[in-house]
Amino acid sequence: MQQPVFTIPSNQPLIGIPFEENGKEVTRYFSEQALVDRGEVAVNTEQVLHLAGSWSDLSWGKMEEALM
Repeated sequence: MQQPVFTIPSNQPLIGIPFEENGKEVTRYFSEQALVDRGEVAVNTEQVLHLAGSWSDLSWGKMEEALM
């Protein structure tokens, strides 16, 4: 499968949003927050909450220590 190539300025951040398509996890990248805010990205709220909860078993204190 050929992937599209695009060029953006080196100081332009990319916003990556994970999705599941046809049983495979994919990430869609956007170069502008406005595209995400306008609803160009259809995000299933349940999927986002599941992702946010995936670290719920981790200890914040231990994680904070590991980052220092």
